[in-house]
Amino acid sequence: DASLTDGAEISGTVTGPDGMMALEGIYVGAYSWNSEDQCWDGIALANTAVDGQYEISGLAAGTYRVQFSGNGDYLGEVYNDAADLDAGQDIPVPASATVENIDASLALASKISGMVTGPDGTTALEDIHVVAYSWNSEGWWDWIQSANTDAAGEYEIGGLAAGTYR
Repeated sequence: DASLTDGAEISGTVTGPDGMMALEGIYVGAYSWNSEDQCWDGIALANTAVDGQYEISGLAAGTYRVQFSGNGDYLGEVYNDAADLDAGQDIPVPASATVENIDASLALASKISGMVTGPDGTTALEDIHVVAYSWNSEGWWDWIQSANTDAAGEYEIGGLAAGTYR
């Protein structure tokens, strides 16, 4: 025999930069701090519906941080307007409760696009892997995003924050 309690929930709405346009299909993840391994563990995941709303359910009572993943057109963020989980805001979640209005308004992402050709400068090259790198504060280039060229030799790398890339 077992006696189960209702899980807690985190819910909210994800919109575009205007705060009005609902964003569908954004991954929303709940994370908790693992003090033994000194890292953020992914606990549960949800997707936003057509109206931009999401609900992460089945959570144990505890403290969480919520990450909104970008989709190439929009930049991801962590609640409340943080760049990463370490800078995010703690969300205390009581047992069997719903914590509402954990919302996000995602900024538009920048994109880099172009065409890759062969040595003659005109023959399009398909399936070439193109990577955008950004210089970090520790003194090296970080991989940020990538894409492969299509049959016309064209590529588009989305999901980029404003900055300088190679």
